[in-house]
Amino acid sequence: MQQDIGRAIQQLSDSDAANRRRAAETLLAMGSEAQSAAAALVRATADADEIVREAVVGTLESLGAPAAQDIAELTNLLTSESTDTAYWAATLLGRAGIAASSSVEVLARVLTASSAPELRQRVAWALGLIKDPQPEAVRALEEASASGDSRLARISRQSLEQLRTGF
Repeated sequence: MQQDIGRAIQQLSDSDAANRRRAAETLLAMGSEAQSAAAALVRATADADEIVREAVVGTLESLGAPAAQDIAELTNLLTSESTDTAYWAATLLGRAGIAASSSVEVLARVLTASSAPELRQRVAWALGLIKDPQPEAVRALEEASASGDSRLARISRQSLEQLRTGF
């Protein structure tokens, strides 16, 4: 199984779109067993091929929390030029919970600096699930809770409550 996942991870960056599609579909069929491909899948959300992107997102939707060794790479992907890539990096970091506490500072910066509403909402959500009340996170969430984006404001207030109560 690991050999199949390793091969699929390599093929996700193949120059041939057909090979990337096969790799994405292989990982999609594996479902949550493709966890070790989390970072590669997040990178592939920026693929030029729509079929690849759809299969990758389908896999990510069922993936669950990433492995601890992927936290640092997912944190780096938060600053990707691709909003989809940053969104899915934030999603997986949120799913990791407190194991992603090393990502809080970068998440807080993205929440403050991004102009993409869906990314800011996902980052606010992730900060609440990580439940590490670092000052940067609290400040960013407090600022976002006063946002004109009502969904972002609501998510930020919920996340602040999670940071304060641990629930």
